[in-house]
Amino acid sequence: MKKNFLLTAISIGSRLSTSFVLFVIFSRFWGPVDFGVFSFVFSVSALLVLIVEFGLQSYLLREIAATPSDSPELIRSALWAKLIFVPFFALLSLAVFFVLDRGAPADIAVPLSFAAVALSFADFFIAPLRALGRYDLETYIIIGANSFQLLVAALCVWKGGAPVELAWVLVFTRGVQLAVSYAVLRRQVPDLRLSFPGASRLRESVRRAMPYGLDGLLTTAWVQIDIVLVRLIFGPQIVGLYAAGQRIVQAASSIAPVIGNVMIPRLAQSSTQREDNWHRDGKFCIAAMGLVGFVFSIPMIFYPELIAITLFGQSYIGLADIFPFFGVLVLVRFLASAVGILLTGAGMQGQRIGVQILSLLVFLVGAAFTAAFGLSLGFLIGVMIFCFALIGVGYWWKLSRAGYAPV
Repeated sequence: MKKNFLLTAISIGSRLSTSFVLFVIFSRFWGPVDFGVFSFVFSVSALLVLIVEFGLQSYLLREIAATPSDSPELIRSALWAKLIFVPFFALLSLAVFFVLDRGAPADIAVPLSFAAVALSFADFFIAPLRALGRYDLETYIIIGANSFQLLVAALCVWKGGAPVELAWVLVFTRGVQLAVSYAVLRRQVPDLRLSFPGASRLRESVRRAMPYGLDGLLTTAWVQIDIVLVRLIFGPQIVGLYAAGQRIVQAASSIAPVIGNVMIPRLAQSSTQREDNWHRDGKFCIAAMGLVGFVFSIPMIFYPELIAITLFGQSYIGLADIFPFFGVLVLVRFLASAVGILLTGAGMQGQRIGVQILSLLVFLVGAAFTAAFGLSLGFLIGVMIFCFALIGVGYWWKLSRAGYAPV
């Protein structure tokens, strides 16, 4: 397990560092306004592509780990389930970007939508490698793909590339990642066939993946929806500042899958074995997530001005006022995610959905109050902190009722 943790940490660390470094570069070269526009469109595209995601990566991670012999058929059926959602994504994207009009320029929105779909399929083909225990191959793919993207994207911006040019660069680099991921998976699963699995098998795959899809939609929505709402409530200048700080939160939160990708298959096995194995693994998961969240939260709470100026420059000094809120948010998110990992490992993915919906509704109500009464950005982040605390408590209650609380 230690080796798998190390390989997953390297893989996620590569994703984290590439995304974080690139967005720091973008913010410095473009300034808050252009960076705010790019971040807004990027977030909208990431929200819309959740239609294509449908939680299928998490579905494959658990189901293949439970029955490795069924992996070719599981992958084939899940791939076709993913493909049938692409037209819906395209139509909804056209409608949303038409409504947003100038807030989401088409010359940026179109390539970022392509890039989001390419990355979604690349991650889909990587997920079975984890379930089959080939964390090493995933690590090689991610390091290579992210290093390539960092080099090409940074060179584009350094040469004066605007958000439009950079968006098309992301299409190219993520397309390369998709091709490599598929090629590696075919070598590991030589029996994989991509022919249509039949309507009945496809419906069964969609039905079984439904809890993962709904939970994935709600979970990932938290990563992007706040940037969209901040843009709509406070305007492009503020969203540029907010998005810069939120990238640090997202970079820190990207560590959570390091633990989740390793612990979910292990917890899936523990849930059907001895009870003491489950309690031991559950306590370890919560302790590890809590420790990582604490380490990331401390600098943001106690050194906000230093981080803002050092990373983003003097024009982002306004970030210092909201970094302490972000620090508390990181810690609460990690603790809530830890309990969520236990639910998934116990095969109770569907139990997460109601809690997620309630919390998201609370956040949307908080955003509406913020806009209606002219409340501060700090208040909106405080509402988000409360919502993640609500998620964690709700998850724990679900575990306790099923007898899976590791106490």
